Amino acid sequence: MRGEIVRGAKKLFLKLIENNKKVIVLLFFPGFLFIGLNIFNDYGVHWDEYHNQQFRERWYGYIRDFISKGFLPAPVKNKRMFDLIHGPAFELFLVFIKKKLLNLTDSRDIFLMRHLFTFLLFYSGVFFFYLLSKFHFKSWKIGMLGSLFLILHPRIFPILFIIR
Repeated sequence: MRGEIVRGAKKLFLKLIENNKKVIVLLFFPGFLFIGLNIFNDYGVHWDEYHNQQFRERWYGYIRDFISKGFLPAPVKNKRMFDLIHGPAFELFLVFIKKKLLNLTDSRDIFLMRHLFTFLLFYSGVFFFYLLSKFHFKSWKIGMLGSLFLILHPRIFPILFIIR
């Protein structure tokens, strides 16, 4: 008797999930975005964010000189090992936003802008991870479960706002 009740409840639960898959997906991703947009400023400044800011400025100057002079100048001035290991694409995007679109000068605003755009990059990555998992496994449920595990991982979520 008890086994039949459990099987019936399980069947009903699975049917409820299957019938509401669009609602679940449409609640999941905007919900995750809402949470991220409300908590990105709760994370402090990481120990290497100042180095990231210097890295960003060095590469911005290098690209600016390239555009103004029409040729690549000598290697980046004052380069460090950090400059050789990490690519500058995301940091150049951030310095463009900082200088050209938002005109930020306050260091707190600059760090918060970086946290926000790092979160938005992660958010888009989770969305495409969902689509890839859904395509690969032919199941929206596995894609959603994988995305949920990615978000809820205790080592990933807290550092996604400050990772370089």
